[in-house]
Amino acid sequence: MRIIAGNIGDIKAPAPAPDSWAADEINEVAIWLIKLETQFQVSIPAASYGINRSLYFYKGSTLKIADIEIHPYHSVDLLPEEKTFVQNGQTLPTFCCYKESQLTNRLFSMVHLL
Repeated sequence: MRIIAGNIGDIKAPAPAPDSWAADEINEVAIWLIKLETQFQVSIPAASYGINRSLYFYKGSTLKIADIEIHPYHSVDLLPEEKTFVQNGQTLPTFCCYKESQLTNRLFSMVHLL
């Protein structure tokens, strides 16, 4: 697992720039690149209510989330308040899990509209 932003358990990313959205812990910004071994399961921890969480599957053949098969180059929006279990099949998949506050997302979208 590679932590780009935020933390997962006791593993923390390098400190973000002081003016970054990730610098304010209330935004719960996290970016994790996760590579699974074959026939392995990982749990994505729950977040606070109102936090956006997405999983982007970009390498491998399939993943399962809640017994639903996910194919490469697809994303899944995850419920924030619940731990999510991701299960691998026969290949070595890689995916990115991203989370942030809804306020951060709205403000970022507004900046792109300007």
